[in-house]
Amino acid sequence: MPTRRIDWIDNAKGISILLFVLMQATFSYEALLQTHSWMHLIAAWAAPFAVPTLFLMAGLFLNRTLFSSKSAFFDRKVIRFVYFYAIWLAIQTLVLNAATLMTSPLSVLGIYAMAWVQPAAGLWLLPMLIVCSLVTWLLRFVYAPRLLIMAIILQIMQSAGLIHTGWILADRFAEYYAFFYAGYAGLSLIQRYADTITK
Repeated sequence: MPTRRIDWIDNAKGISILLFVLMQATFSYEALLQTHSWMHLIAAWAAPFAVPTLFLMAGLFLNRTLFSSKSAFFDRKVIRFVYFYAIWLAIQTLVLNAATLMTSPLSVLGIYAMAWVQPAAGLWLLPMLIVCSLVTWLLRFVYAPRLLIMAIILQIMQSAGLIHTGWILADRFAEYYAFFYAGYAGLSLIQRYADTITK
């Protein structure tokens, strides 16, 4: 793959990550203060496309490991994200519950453990990428257009309010898996587009 094409993809992925962090920081801060800041306008502007683009880019890179060895796939797409989530979750839990830590450390430990079932706000992206990668790996031999159509139907149902479980992983999966799988299944199309813009 030409260097310029990698730069183009990395730039899009980097911008999406920055916008996602900006959104999470802004919305979380505003929720604590129960008010809006000037950053709300930027976060609200980025909300419709930043996260879908991020999942699209993540799916795009799945091809590198999906059909390689099982150990390579689980190391890069599962264990690595579990490690990052464990570290960031520990930091976030300690920072947000610093006062409680001194009086009731077991309750803080309970908060940390619960976040593995119901991911913490702002960090749900990491376990969601694990789930999307695992589902795609399990269904990797399913006819791609058929699975993409099913993912799109799932996304439409979620957008229409027909899917709302209250469990972040299930709801976010329904909302974003279509974008993730579109990145994976549409790699050749994206490569052709990248070729045209780099010439």
